Amino acid sequence: MSYHISASLRKSLADVTRRKGRTLLVVLGIFIGVFGLTAITLTQDQLFAAFAFSVGNQATQPDLVVDVNRLDSRLVPALLAVPHIERVQEETTLMTQWHVSRAPGHVDFTIISYPDLQHPPITPFELVSGHYPGAGEIVMEYGDVAIQPFAIGDLIMVDTAHGVARLRVVGLARTPGVNPATTDSARGYMGENALQSLPAFTDVTTAPPLGPIRLSHLAIKLASMTQVSTTAQALGPLFHSHGVTVLGISFPTPIIAQLRQLDGIFTLLRILALLAVVMSAILLLNTVATLVTEQTATIGIMKAIGGTRFSILRGYVLSIGLYSLLATVPGLVLGILSGAGLASFLAQRIPLAQGPLIVTPQLIALSLILGFGVPLCASLWPLLNGSRITVRAALAAYGINKGKGASALARIGGYLTWVPQIIWLGLRSVFRKRTSAALTLLMLTVSGASFLTVQTAAGSVNKTVGSAWTHIHADVEVYVDESYSQARTQLDTLPNVRRIERFGVAGAQTPWGKLGLWGVEPQTQIYHYQLTSGRWLREGDTNVVLISDAVAAQTGLHVGSRLVVTSLEGNKPINWTVIGTLNEAVDSLGQIGTAVVPVTTLYQFEGTPPASVADYVNKLLVQAKDSTPAGVNRLANQIDTVGTNLILSGSVGRGTGLGPVFLVQDEALRHQRNFYVLYAVLYAVALLTGAAGILGLASTLTASVVERQREVGLVRAMGASSWRVGQIFWVEGLTLGGIAWCLGALLGLPLAYAFLQFFSRLVIAVDFVVDPLAFLVMLAALLLIVTLASIIPARRASRLRIADLLRYE
Repeated sequence: MSYHISASLRKSLADVTRRKGRTLLVVLGIFIGVFGLTAITLTQDQLFAAFAFSVGNQATQPDLVVDVNRLDSRLVPALLAVPHIERVQEETTLMTQWHVSRAPGHVDFTIISYPDLQHPPITPFELVSGHYPGAGEIVMEYGDVAIQPFAIGDLIMVDTAHGVARLRVVGLARTPGVNPATTDSARGYMGENALQSLPAFTDVTTAPPLGPIRLSHLAIKLASMTQVSTTAQALGPLFHSHGVTVLGISFPTPIIAQLRQLDGIFTLLRILALLAVVMSAILLLNTVATLVTEQTATIGIMKAIGGTRFSILRGYVLSIGLYSLLATVPGLVLGILSGAGLASFLAQRIPLAQGPLIVTPQLIALSLILGFGVPLCASLWPLLNGSRITVRAALAAYGINKGKGASALARIGGYLTWVPQIIWLGLRSVFRKRTSAALTLLMLTVSGASFLTVQTAAGSVNKTVGSAWTHIHADVEVYVDESYSQARTQLDTLPNVRRIERFGVAGAQTPWGKLGLWGVEPQTQIYHYQLTSGRWLREGDTNVVLISDAVAAQTGLHVGSRLVVTSLEGNKPINWTVIGTLNEAVDSLGQIGTAVVPVTTLYQFEGTPPASVADYVNKLLVQAKDSTPAGVNRLANQIDTVGTNLILSGSVGRGTGLGPVFLVQDEALRHQRNFYVLYAVLYAVALLTGAAGILGLASTLTASVVERQREVGLVRAMGASSWRVGQIFWVEGLTLGGIAWCLGALLGLPLAYAFLQFFSRLVIAVDFVVDPLAFLVMLAALLLIVTLASIIPARRASRLRIADLLRYE
């Protein structure tokens, strides 16, 4: 059968199969590039789609929600006949409390039902596991597991008008625009009859304090947002004619997906993932150059018997195609499987509900280009250069140029006689082939720089996001709807309360984008600000603002400038005077930065009348004397009990007083959770580049073993042990690793800085933070790469027989 195969094809097959170790390294190098970028791209596509789904889009959100005293199925067709109304959705909601283990023991819980759970017309949810609920059963929103861990089949406890009801979880759902992991407000779905069977109150005005309320709504989707007001005014007579009382009308704020920032994250990650592809190309370039050098005489013989340059190139290209075929198919398949698994793992940790796995044609095309196109392009230069040689030059070529490096080392060795000869043998081979050494150094340097960039980026983002809450030295956050003096009187009786301050958080629109607003007391003791210019707030300040350094850098504003803001609902523009800048981080996607104003100014911005703002509060920060976890949990429970007792005693009305209560550390964790995906994928990319570095160095050391067999034989003949022989190549790799560590440190810092600059521009502003330990981690990573890459070549050299080594030419 072999006689029917051309000589060129037989040579290509022989090049692939003769040296299995080299073939394995080349195939693994191509495989890593294909596998890595396929897995990362698929992970990014899946998570991006899940993020886009979680923040929702305006097409799945109602434009108008009408609260009614009852639902009437005859009203739906009448509403659909009204001009500009596209869809109508009936829904029943039960607003109650879900009993959880963390302080203060319960969270807000909204249970929703539609006449047809499987086909809601406006806000469809997707059942990702389990089945639709029956009597006594509930489907939980996927992000609820971040509030209280549970599994399908577990029982949860919710409040009803007659006590506590136990519902069995039978499924998990995801809903556009809903993620309890970030809002800390749970959601679930029940069947219409099952929800109606739960005892609840239906009139907010007559319901007892803390009683669960069941309400009826009609969600309406319009053809155009410009018709909202006109349509709302026309609905009154229609509802009246059907005997339905309108209790209220609301206009939900459109959910604006911050997909630009997420796309920026994934773009940066994809760029980092391309490093593994580049390193795979360098590995193949180095390997093909070594192969061509080894076969220089063979090329001369082929030319001498009539082979053309094109036919020689075709044979080597065929070998590269075989390498690519062996690597690309498993790389593509395993990349898809691993990407799906990684996306699922990360989605569970956020948590975030995934949609169905979708492998796009673009992803397949990208993988094929990486697997076949990149290796071919990387091999062209050594192939063209090697095939250009003349017959005479090819047949005369032999051996390795000793070069000047060995002589210099010999002179140095004459002075440093105490250094073992094994080390000198390892050092003298480092730059015997300068091109190969340079390419290997480039791969190791990129690996080290990638580790440094990833560590610096992850550390900078984590510290920046975390620092947004480290400046707030509070333990408990309390939502309040009563006078400040009353709230202080009620909380001052608790023994573990050290300090109480008013606080506020809001968002504002500026000409440059969304701005995070914090309202604090001018004489604050809880918020430890870091002023960078100008002055801090004073008692009596109005219409003044301090902006973060990030805002100042993006907008060009400075002390004395005027900042024009409007609320997210678009109220009348307000002018504030910038009196200073401070070091304050951003903890959320989609914000250009943070600004701090007097707490009374913030309350007025939110709509509090100026006459009552002096004694008004809507959020309190409480600092505990005992700030241990047990002490803080106990304080949160005590505050929740005070708020509950006030309502039960009739001292305050429903929806007023103290509560709900949150732990400040939970608030910080909710914001940091948004960046878990970034950290995980960053380190995944670093591992890919590290694996490519291992293969690159292993390829170089393997070639060194082949080239130095006679030298190794002489060392073995003089009595060197296998361990000593292995040390020669480990020293060679260690030297390359040490040089790469120095180059990586010099290259990694500018790369990390550039990466974070792009991150700040595309995502959120991040401070550049360099951790000295990152250099030690990079050194440890390179030592690990060198050691792993040296194992197989060193073992091979140490196991060869002395007679075979001395016969090698």
